[in-house]
Amino acid sequence: MSQLLQARHLFSAEEYEMMGEILGEGARVELIEGEIVDMVPIGPRHQSYVNRLTDLFTYLWRGRAVVQVQGPVQLNDLSEVQPDIALLKKSVDEYENTHPGPLDILLVVEVSDTTLMRDLEKAKLYAKSGVNQCWIIDMNNRETIVMTNPTSDGYTTQRRVAANERLEDPIEPGKYFDSSNLFGPAT
Repeated sequence: MSQLLQARHLFSAEEYEMMGEILGEGARVELIEGEIVDMVPIGPRHQSYVNRLTDLFTYLWRGRAVVQVQGPVQLNDLSEVQPDIALLKKSVDEYENTHPGPLDILLVVEVSDTTLMRDLEKAKLYAKSGVNQCWIIDMNNRETIVMTNPTSDGYTTQRRVAANERLEDPIEPGKYFDSSNLFGPAT
């Protein structure tokens, strides 16, 4: 009997897409390694950070990249997630016919207020899928966790950048910007 309780049906990204009508347009879920997982509701502080990042990223990379906000990316056949922001390579069709995949992603960003451990786990999925760079904006500690060099086990390089330090441009290595722009006024 215990084997029956442990049996699971894993959904493919294609099946997950077809379930859109059943789940409803406003459903806050992601497909992670074949399982449909509820997303944490977005609070006002979190949304404020996402709005700030959207403005900044659009300013910094307008015309050089697509700034996708809380939209789907298909990491593999069993995972379709919605990062807070994905900085994408320019596309002729602007991703009209397919969701972006790992090779389209220049940078993926998760904003963390109460979800740091969950976001760090999600970063392992990004690395396993070959996403070159992941940032977690740790709102509480006012720092950015910068992860690079993906492997099947996670990112091999991880460093914390404080709000008063500089971040390297993910599109133009060797070019930097002030990371304090990612954060609002100190509370």
